[in-house]
Amino acid sequence: MGRHTSARERQGPENHRRTGVHVAVLVALLAGAGATVFAVAGVPPTGGPGRTAVPVPNGARSAPIGRAETLVIAVTGPACDVKVRRADGAVLLKERLPRGRTVRFGDPRLDVELSDASAAKVYVNGSLRPLGPAGKPTNFTAARPKTARP
Repeated sequence: MGRHTSARERQGPENHRRTGVHVAVLVALLAGAGATVFAVAGVPPTGGPGRTAVPVPNGARSAPIGRAETLVIAVTGPACDVKVRRADGAVLLKERLPRGRTVRFGDPRLDVELSDASAAKVYVNGSLRPLGPAGKPTNFTAARPKTARP
């Protein structure tokens, strides 16, 4: 009598390739779901040193803010008009940002205008700035702290 083989054993290596593709698709879906969970939880973004006005794809979030970032604006409420200028007056950003959009700036001094003080989480030098009154505009300056020289 011969050995009994199951249908799975008779399918061969092409079934293993198909299973590998299914696993890869599952991992990609789980990664996307994880990014969404972080976005809903409002985990602040991060970035590298000296970045200026680097938009983050909607829903993307990661660990705490990097030290080199002077300003991070993450729109969490309704769309918000945002204007950011350098100390020399050059406009870095003047745009209506939708909910979920995040921008980062690494310049040493920035003048900021928001059309709705409660529509965005604002981090200055890694610290969350308190939200302002809903529907009210706000203006402020974000600056890196001065370091003592030896």
